[in-house]
Amino acid sequence: MLDNDSESMQVNIDDKETTRTLEDKNESEMFRAWWNNDVPFDEASAEHGSVLRSVGNLHDNTYEQQQKHSILQVMEQHNHSNNLEIQCVLEHRQESLISTVSLLAKVVAMDLKQDAIHYCTSVAKSSKDNKRPRSITVM
Repeated sequence: MLDNDSESMQVNIDDKETTRTLEDKNESEMFRAWWNNDVPFDEASAEHGSVLRSVGNLHDNTYEQQQKHSILQVMEQHNHSNNLEIQCVLEHRQESLISTVSLLAKVVAMDLKQDAIHYCTSVAKSSKDNKRPRSITVM
């Protein structure tokens, strides 16, 4: 019984070695054909042209993405230029931030209507240990 198993294992090992040998031979034949220029020039030239076009397209896409990114950065800076940040305002959870900002505007004699405030939020603390009150951002 052991002899059949060992013969079977030997056949499997021989099959794997034969397969590896054939794969290696196939690769070496392909390399030799390439090295000896047995590959048709038209085929290689067409593939080279295709690769060059792909690289050109990638270059163009990268340039377009960089342009869009820089435009978005400028738009974001312009958008944030109209924001107002108020720091060190004591917090009251039940009180509306918009009403707090309106009261602060009255204190500094600024005519600010609640309709003029598009968005108002408190900025998260960078550290919970920080005793300083949160900032308020008004847009």
